[in-house]
This record gives sequence, structure tokens and C-alpha cells, in this order.
Amino acid sequence: MITLRKAHPSLRGEVFEVLYSDKDTLVYLRCNDAIVTINRSPEAQHVTLDKLTGDWHLAFSTFNDDVGELTTLPPRSGRVFLKTE
Repeated sequence: MITLRKAHPSLRGEVFEVLYSDKDTLVYLRCNDAIVTINRSPEAQHVTLDKLTGDWHLAFSTFNDDVGELTTLPPRSGRVFLKTE
């Protein structure tokens, strides 16, 4: 995770925009090119991100998944997606 933060300035700093949140789930955008998802629930969560555009790829996950769908959050997981250039 430290290597990822050093390689992508958008993962540093304090500015972010919440895209979705509820009791156990948080999805936020950092500088228009990084998305962080957090799911505290013991169940997978599905979120709707209507305003999101572009292609995104999974850069980091605490859950054992190689592909990682942006709108399906695995149980008790944290993931980082980066915008594909």
C-alpha cells in the first residue's frame, strides 16, 4: 500500500469526494483518478455509482480477487481502483 501511495499522488492528501456511503460501506473518489472502497459488513455489498465515468482497474485489495468489480464490494474488504489512462 505504501508503494501505491508513493506512485500515485492522488492517494495522498486530504481532498476526496464521497460517492456512496451507508452504515458499513464507503466509496470515495480521490482527484478524479483513484477510487477507494471500504466494506465493513460481513456480507458483500452492491453500490450504484451513477456519476462515475471512464475505465477503472483494481490496483489493491484486501480481498483475494484479481479482477475486482467496482460496484460489488466483497465482505470486510478495502480496495483501491485507478483510472485507466
